[in-house]
Amino acid sequence: PSSEVWRANWLPYAKVKRENDQSFSGGGISITPVEPMRVWTIDFQGTLQNIESHEERPAKIQMTWSSDQQVIKFDEVLPVSGTAKAFTREPWNRQFFEDLEKAHQNHYEQIGGCCGSIDIGEEKFELLNVQTFRDHSSGTRDWKLMHRYIFHIILLYDGTKILSMAICQPHTCTQ
Repeated sequence: PSSEVWRANWLPYAKVKRENDQSFSGGGISITPVEPMRVWTIDFQGTLQNIESHEERPAKIQMTWSSDQQVIKFDEVLPVSGTAKAFTREPWNRQFFEDLEKAHQNHYEQIGGCCGSIDIGEEKFELLNVQTFRDHSSGTRDWKLMHRYIFHIILLYDGTKILSMAICQPHTCTQ
């Protein structure tokens, strides 16, 4: 039934071993770049579990994600005033700046669309250009340093796109 929530049976354990160098894959899912920053294929073949009944069904997902939208690079668009205000509230010492450097990541986001098919047991669903959001970071991420990480992504029918986020990482910024 379409109103039910299904998940891979290995979740919430989300770390999977990369199975080949041509794609980001593991645990039955494969995400393959076709055109850098523009087109990706997303495939899954495995078992999905209903989060309420725990029923398991075989599943096959084949989708294409694509975008003609600009890539949003956080280092370029994040308001400097907010970052500066947070930094001025901290005691400046060597350790503070070393922690900032260690926690830094390259981060970008992009709006796009997904189309494809989802088969869960006998049920089949077609996706026709569902608006989506892609988020990517590179660098060392220690999730234990983050107290809260909140995203609100709003995609309106008129094409308006809004991203609001709050990150609380007391290890580098206590406020």
